[in-house]
Amino acid sequence: MWLTAIRSSSTAISLVEIVYAVEKVKDPLTGAQRDYIFDVLDRDDSSFLVVPTSPAIARAMAVIDRESLPDPADRSIAGTALTLKLGLVSGDHRLRRAGEDGLLNVIW
Repeated sequence: MWLTAIRSSSTAISLVEIVYAVEKVKDPLTGAQRDYIFDVLDRDDSSFLVVPTSPAIARAMAVIDRESLPDPADRSIAGTALTLKLGLVSGDHRLRRAGEDGLLNVIW
């Protein structure tokens, strides 16, 4: 029996959010933590796949109610999950609420 490695996916916009997380005043990431995350994502043998934004993802963003997810980054993350039919892991309360509404499969 052959086993296939499962890759975790990250949206490209999530990388931008990591940069902003270092600059936050409340509960920031450190520069060292940011660099570690980017180093792991850059490795050839990384189990993470960074998913670029595509026209299909932008189309999926358009069906997401702007009032429920007003932040463009959150809508991009949700649109990526919808397009690729992936479960979403997020502590963001708005993304989690979208899961409660049945829009997304929010795992956490």
